[in-house]
Amino acid sequence: MYTVSTGGIGQAQDCNQTINALQRSVGMVEVGNWYLQAGGYATSARVSEYIRTTSQGATPASIAMDQSIQAASNINFPTTDTLNQYGVHLSATTTGVNTNCKVAGVYYIQY
Repeated sequence: MYTVSTGGIGQAQDCNQTINALQRSVGMVEVGNWYLQAGGYATSARVSEYIRTTSQGATPASIAMDQSIQAASNINFPTTDTLNQYGVHLSATTTGVNTNCKVAGVYYIQY
């Protein structure tokens, strides 16, 4: 990794690091955490979250998720939709009336 020094002249490597961080190329993977938690006012109440990807302009090929942070409790494992260059929408339904429905894990977005 190339590090920019204070007062130094900008180099091509500086721009490339920024571009690689903000616009993922084919074969790269973005990893992050997700967490859904809400009170279930009824069975099948919907809980959702939108995750904004760090890459702008690069369209992801797929997403994989696990529940390694918090196993599903009073909620179903979430589904995803609208995976695009801006982010992905997670959505799950509660399994009953409960004040603490939660599930969390790690996501892997493949470009």
